[in-house]
Amino acid sequence: MFYDSSGIKVVPDNIAELLTFRGLAYWFMDDGYLSTKRFYFCTESYSINCINKLVKALTSLGLDVSMHKHTNGQIICINNRSRDKFT
Repeated sequence: MFYDSSGIKVVPDNIAELLTFRGLAYWFMDDGYLSTKRFYFCTESYSINCINKLVKALTSLGLDVSMHKHTNGQIICINNRSRDKFT
C-alpha cells in the first residue's frame, strides 16, 4: 500500500483514514525530530503530491502543519499552535 509497483514510496489516497495518533507517534519516533519549538517529519523523499496528502491527513487530526523547504526537498512541520496537542 505504501509502495508503487516499481518499489517507490508513496502515500495512499486514504492516508487520512489510516493515520491515528498512535501511528503518528511511531512515525515521529522513526522519521521525526524536534528543533527549537517545532516538530518536523523528514519527508524529503516523497513527491509534493504525497506530502500534500500527509499535510491534509495531519490537518484532519486537528494539527496546524505546514511544509518547509529543506536541502533535499520538503519537510512537514507541526507548528507551535499544535505543540500541546501533538505531545
